[in-house]
Parts: sequence; structure tokens; C-alpha cells
Amino acid sequence: TTTNNTGSQGGTDAKVTKWGDANCDGEVNVADVVVLNKWLNDSTSYNLTPQGKVNADCFNPQDMSGAAVDSTKTDLTASDSDAIIKSIVHLVKIPLMG
Repeated sequence: TTTNNTGSQGGTDAKVTKWGDANCDGEVNVADVVVLNKWLNDSTSYNLTPQGKVNADCFNPQDMSGAAVDSTKTDLTASDSDAIIKSIVHLVKIPLMG
């Protein structure tokens, strides 16, 4: 995993280590959905790591090339959570374009 601070803006560049792995434990399961939904519900009280944000951005992701992306520019929504759930039960393969 490559992570670099981008300086005064506070952003962090990270490469996707595993699509959907919001809690960064190396597996994609319901725990990732819980972590992402907690953050979506209240991002000021719950911290999602920059790596977790990049991994969780799996519905219309910022970049699918494998290059490092700025975690502050991820567009995390309920659609990402839904894509993770659907991938767990093998309805879709993530990343998912919609």
C-alpha cells in the first residue's frame, strides 16, 4: 500500500488495496458496510481512514486505473455501501460503474 501526504491541503493519496475494504482489514464483508454507513451517517463523529475512503469508493470510483488517488476527492454515498453489499452476495463485481 502506498500512502503519501499531499502537504498543506491535508489530503492523502492512496492506491486501492481492495475494492470495498472500508475498514482496511484485508477482507470485504458486512463489517465494511457497517463502517462506511457509520461514516456516511455522521462523518464528523466517525473517522474513516484515507485508505478506507479510497477502498470504499467502489461505485463510480474516482480512478479505476490502480493509480494513487486523493482520498479527499472520493465521492462516498449510499451507492458505495449498496455496491459492497451486492458484491458480498455475489450480485455484482466491484468496482461498479452506474
